[in-house]
This record gives sequence, C-alpha cells and structure tokens, in this order.
Amino acid sequence: MFNIRLYTLMFLILGQSVLADFIIRYEDGSHEISKYDPRLSDSLSLLSKSVSYIEEDRILYKHALESRDPLVFDQWIFNNYIDDSFSRSKALENEMNRVSVAVIDTGILNHEDLINVMPGADFISDIENSRDGDGRDEDPEDLGDYGPSSCKNTSSNSSWHGTHIAGIVGSTSHNDIGIRGINDQVNIVPIRVLGPCGGKTSDIADAIRWSVGGKVDGRSQNSHPVKVVNLSLGGRGSCSNYLQEAIDFATSKGALVVVSAGNEASSIDSAEFTPVNCKGVFKVGSIHSSLTQSNFSNYGKKIDIYAPGDNIYSTFNSGYSTSSYDDYAFLSGTSMSAAVVSSIAAGVMGLNSELTLDQVKNIMATSGELIDCLYGDCEGKLALDPLKAYQKALVTLRDTSYSYDDNDVEGGVETISSNDTNFTTNSDGGKCGTIIRSSDRQSFYRLISSFTVMLMAFLLFNSFFAFKMRD
Repeated sequence: MFNIRLYTLMFLILGQSVLADFIIRYEDGSHEISKYDPRLSDSLSLLSKSVSYIEEDRILYKHALESRDPLVFDQWIFNNYIDDSFSRSKALENEMNRVSVAVIDTGILNHEDLINVMPGADFISDIENSRDGDGRDEDPEDLGDYGPSSCKNTSSNSSWHGTHIAGIVGSTSHNDIGIRGINDQVNIVPIRVLGPCGGKTSDIADAIRWSVGGKVDGRSQNSHPVKVVNLSLGGRGSCSNYLQEAIDFATSKGALVVVSAGNEASSIDSAEFTPVNCKGVFKVGSIHSSLTQSNFSNYGKKIDIYAPGDNIYSTFNSGYSTSSYDDYAFLSGTSMSAAVVSSIAAGVMGLNSELTLDQVKNIMATSGELIDCLYGDCEGKLALDPLKAYQKALVTLRDTSYSYDDNDVEGGVETISSNDTNFTTNSDGGKCGTIIRSSDRQSFYRLISSFTVMLMAFLLFNSFFAFKMRD
C-alpha cells in the first residue's frame, strides 16, 4: 500500500507522462511500487523514509516464442499482417475448447509438425484414381497425385496438397519443430477424395456428410464429428444437387462449410465455378501481406471474406512422386486462404460454443480490414483479422433470431442432375485452380517483366524516331 506522503507525491506529479511503474527500495529493507518516478520534480524529499534505490519496474516476457517454431520467420502472416493479429490471437487459445476440422482433400501424410490428427477416411471410390487398389477405406494416406496416371500422360510432381492444407489449419506451435500453427486447439480429420484424376462429386459429397457425423453406406460413422469443413478444391459447372444436399446436411448439424473461390482471376458471380456456387457455403478469396487482392484470386460480390493465400509456408513432403521425408514448402492459392479461414472459424466456435452458425458466419465476415481492390470486383470486402474475430466471439450472446445473408451465387445449383462430375486437377498436382507453386508465379512475373522491358524499348524507339522526323 502507498503511504499518505506517497499519495501526496503522486498528486504533485500527476502531470508526468511516465508509462511505467517504479520500484522504491527503502534503506530499512521495505519497498513500494509507484506509478510515478519520485526522482522527477525533486520530489524525493516527500518520501517518508530514506531511499536505497529507485528503478523502473520493467515488464519481462517469455523468451521469444518464435524460437520454439524455428521456421516461423518464413510465415509472413505472423510477422507482417494487420498489427500482428495472428500472433496476438494466439494468446486466446487457452480459453478455447478443441474443435474438429475436416480437411477434405488429397489425404494426409504423417508429419513431425502434425500432431492433432484424428482418424480419417479414404472416400475415393475409383480404384485406379485411388492408387491403393481397393477404393474407399479407412486410410486417408496421400499416395501422391503425380503423373502420368490413368487420366493424363504428362509427367508431374505430387502436390501433397492435403498435407499442406492440414498444416495451415492445425500444425503444432511452440514445439521446437517447424512452423507455427494458426490455431493449436484444432483436431484435424483428414479425408481423401482427390487422386491424380481429381475427385468425383459423389465422393466429395459423401465425405462431407460423413465428416459431420452422417451415415454413409458401407462406412461406420465418424467418431469425431467436425464443426468446420474445409473444401480447398473446385471445378467448373453447376453445383450438383447431391453435393448441395450434403452441404445442407452439414449446415443442419451446425457445421461451417468453407470453400476456396478458385485461382482463375475470374468472377464467381457468373456461377460457373463449383462448389463455390453452392448455397450456404462460406466463400474465400486470397490477399497478400499488403491486403491487396492476389492477382490469381477469383473475386466477386458473392465472396464472404478474403484471407492470406500468397506464398503460405506449411507442412509438405520432399517426395516428387511417392512420399519421402518431412518437409515444408511455400504454396499460393485460394486453397491456402480457405484453410486460414477454417482454422480461425474453429477458434471462434471454440471460444463461444453457444453461437449459432449464422452468428459465426457474421463474425468471420465482419472482422477485418478493407482490402485494396486492384484486380477485380471486391470493393468493400474485408481481409480477415483473427484477433477481431476472437474478440467478437467472446462478447457475442447467442441469438437464434439472427440470419446471415449467405449472398448465394444465383443460378449455381443444377435444376436437373444426372452426371457424377469430376473435380479435376491442373498440371503439377494443382487442385482445380486452387493452388499455384512459387515457381509458376516466378515464371509469371518474369513474363510480365520481359513484356514491360520490351514495351519501354518500343516507346523509346518511337520517341526517338518522332524527334528525328521533326528535324
């Protein structure tokens, strides 16, 4: 407690702009903590006892957590994004309940930085596409989507897409290994639906239904029903009725279905891209660290939120075709953006389990900073701020009357569906325009640079020629 004379001292120097506490040690061995430095304004004489020393009561922190994730400096979302929002949001994880997230993708590989992985499944029904010789089973291992394969003659590397997405969603933090996870309170449920020839709509739909606890013929029910479904995949065409029914079922279970918008630099409002054109899904575009829309990202008025998707560092494998050693890699695409959103959505649910699905969507869609809209129709759209989302989740009361405007793509769902269409792959293992390797982007930038140099040379030549003509 402060004594009376020290209170008097505090009032005398109330105008000081000192943003620190001070330790006052008296010669008799006692001490006091002061909000003000009594050495200022010659106020030592007001103290009741002889002073041994006065020093700032400094704030100390745990030795840099970054050192416990040695590769975190390669993760720009933790170092260069909205006032370190991702880093600051980690402090709230201790208040979260664990939430399961389905990563419906190419499957997953065992990895040193993927610890919280629950039992999953392989839903690829086509034996050739599954590469395991038995179609659907209980093993979600990624056997590689390299080429050549039964559907393509060209040679290509395996993408290890599902392992990369899983690392974004829920790699382990502060374990002296690899990267920092966005949300440590996530259980990953890996489900394999994409092989070298993509994945059938029916397989993907059944995987969604199974992931949230629904019954699927020939499969035992999922013992870890998820609250978030990540679909970092897509293709062209209408949303099939069978897929829409599965999404509706997931929604009825209170699960958020997060979908990547695609990488064609086109508007999703045209309804030609699926499953982003399905009803009730949460649609995600990509931005980079400057909060500018990624030049590859699909866009449109129907996008719900943008999130980091440029050069995202995550878990990977060193194998070119079949798996080899644990590795890490930079990949770009709206696939990565969707994974970021899925992880934060799980955090929102973990902080407040009373929220309705519509409230979760609203919190996610309204927690962010305006993006710089340079490449497409994205005026007024936000880049996700995870700290804002978590803070809103903590103070929002359950409101069953609230209804989120899903802003569904008009004409997206088929009126008549008779085909079990494939979600096909692009070259080099890319999932339907949702993944771009860094090497592809570098080639793109080299092309733009070469074009710019040639254009400047042409303009200089014309200017010189015009000047000579005037002479």
